[in-house]
Amino acid sequence: MLLPHFVRFTSRNELSEVNSKFYRLARFPTVIEAIDCTLVRIKCPSKNLGPTLAGHFLNRKVYYSLNVQIVCDADCKILDIVARSRGSRLDARIWDNCHLKTRLLESKSEHNGVLVGDAGYPNSSILLTPVRNPSTAK
Repeated sequence: MLLPHFVRFTSRNELSEVNSKFYRLARFPTVIEAIDCTLVRIKCPSKNLGPTLAGHFLNRKVYYSLNVQIVCDADCKILDIVARSRGSRLDARIWDNCHLKTRLLESKSEHNGVLVGDAGYPNSSILLTPVRNPSTAK
């Protein structure tokens, strides 16, 4: 299988360089990767599945799709991909069930960094998302 040769998460030896690249791009310290999902249009799943199951592939934009989660580095190189979720599945649910989340939680002390994602993901110690209602003290 060729996938592991081309799509692989950043190693411990590469983390310092990746941190530096993200910092140069956005002045954001400790970022190791960026994560997001994208809807990939597909033909209507087989009618043999029945309308209920086929409907799971219908996304909020009302077309059939897969919701594909991609993690990339500062050079936009793909480091991890989950391409098995139906279009109606939320980004946060894909993240909750992916092997990368488990691996990062188990090795938090080794990588000492965070992923950045959009508001479709939950904020946590390993994944930073936008603050929903920011305010400052007066």
